[in-house]
Amino acid sequence: MDYSNFKKETELHIRDKSISTKQTKKRFMWLDIAKSIAIFLMIEGHLAPYAGTVRNFIYSFHMPLFFIATGFTAHKVTTRKELFILLKRDLLRIYIPCLLFQLINGLLSFFIYHENAIASLRLRLDQVFWASAFDVNGHSCLGICWFLIALFWSKTIFNLIQLLFPSRYNGAIYLSFALIGKALASSQIYLPQNLDVCFMVIFFIYIGFIFRQIYPTFKQYQLLITCIAFGIWAYLVDHGIWIDVGGRMYPDLIPDILGAICGTIFIFSLSEALESCSVLAKFLAFIGRNTMIIFFVSFIDWIGISLWARGYYYSYVARPVFVLALIIIIVKTDLTKATYQFKNN
Repeated sequence: MDYSNFKKETELHIRDKSISTKQTKKRFMWLDIAKSIAIFLMIEGHLAPYAGTVRNFIYSFHMPLFFIATGFTAHKVTTRKELFILLKRDLLRIYIPCLLFQLINGLLSFFIYHENAIASLRLRLDQVFWASAFDVNGHSCLGICWFLIALFWSKTIFNLIQLLFPSRYNGAIYLSFALIGKALASSQIYLPQNLDVCFMVIFFIYIGFIFRQIYPTFKQYQLLITCIAFGIWAYLVDHGIWIDVGGRMYPDLIPDILGAICGTIFIFSLSEALESCSVLAKFLAFIGRNTMIIFFVSFIDWIGISLWARGYYYSYVARPVFVLALIIIIVKTDLTKATYQFKNN
């Protein structure tokens, strides 16, 4: 065997793989930009008056965008080994961080408000068990972390369906889940771990998965499709049609889903346009890559609630600036530490 040729071929393979990875990351920088837009709109949405124009606009697409983006980056699961690898990864990256967030939140609340330790523990466990964005059946809400619990279970169920039903028509299964989720919401039947919401989330993940497959075709007609999507989205929002996934509010199922998809398409195209500005793109992509930190900061920023309570217009500026500043400090500290360790090894 000619080991010199084998070595050259191996080196070429590694180099090609590295180039391919870089190209993929560069190609989908717009996805991180879209996430950064959605995450800051999420912060603003929690401040905006209920049923107001600003809130309706934000809620028409911002959470579905995250789920569609998740589906866009998903791949088809064909073996049980793949399923368990993804399950383990999501457990470590999504579910366990959520539990840690809840633990830190509980400790802060215990020390600040001097809560009873046993009562506080029971409350936190109950919140995680139901994992709802609002109080249900007499159980306290988990708050913003409902998203992480729903994302974990939705991805797991999505992957499981891919494995068990490899048919090209399995979209009917995902649509069925959405209909079940709608029926449960209409009947005010709430399931532990926010599973009734997951049934709706699964469908949005599937939409993102399909969008990835037709993405080359979408690129050919992107301007036309984006203009049509924007028109539909603007019309629906103007007529008060929007979706609140966490709040289980999707009264007009088809228009609600359509508006969310159209709004997401527009934000995706807007993000691709923003990608052309290198400085702005790097900044927004940086935010998009650190959404978990933003979730954590947003989860515990009740500590500064007196600041946000000064008024909506003040809050629109103060809260995002606070969150962004804290993210930069955390990430910069982490990068500095990693660089120091690298230099000393």
